[in-house]
Amino acid sequence: MWADASAPQIQATFQHWITLSKTEQVPLEPIFSIGAPRLKAPVMNWAVGQHPNIQVMPETAWITNDITGAFSAFNRGSERERFLHLSIINYPLKTFLAHVASNVNAIVGDAHENRSQRLYGDCGEKGITLNPANPNASLQVKRSADEPKCRWIDSTPRNTHYACALAQVFPKAKFIHNLREPDDVALSLENFDAAGASPKTLKEGPERRPDYRDSSHRGRMACRKSARR
Repeated sequence: MWADASAPQIQATFQHWITLSKTEQVPLEPIFSIGAPRLKAPVMNWAVGQHPNIQVMPETAWITNDITGAFSAFNRGSERERFLHLSIINYPLKTFLAHVASNVNAIVGDAHENRSQRLYGDCGEKGITLNPANPNASLQVKRSADEPKCRWIDSTPRNTHYACALAQVFPKAKFIHNLREPDDVALSLENFDAAGASPKTLKEGPERRPDYRDSSHRGRMACRKSARR
């Protein structure tokens, strides 16, 4: 591996490993836009993502799989005291999850850079030219090459069911709970093809996806009860 590597390359590689070993010290502050499906969360996603320090991105769908798998892996490696890798040294769950969070953040950042490169080319040297012909020209993945975009927002509806786990992996995360009238949720299913799914008529929508309507209703009622306290 090291036969053809120069001294600076080797030094850079070791520095990278040292940086990875300190991932639990890196403050990660993602934003999760949660709530029932069909709540116009992508609109919130794009609006918040115009901030120079917040990345906008499509629904991830994979992050909850990754973190639930991480909890399972930690439990598996800690269940037999001195006979297993993590339990023999009482490896802390907090530290384990900090590494998981760092890996998720690295993948999100890498995907964002790749997307920015595809949309704007080498914007680091040439700068970003916004396309006025874009029907949503005011909404951009990146508006300037100088934007840090260190944080990110994810509006995957599935995250709602894993908010507790997400909060454990990302202790400094922020959660935005979106609400929408249940009737409007049912009506939105008529345009479900815009989200890559099959559209549903007003009659069949609530019948086939009652969870959308019911989740929206429960979220609205919960907020009303909270407001009355």
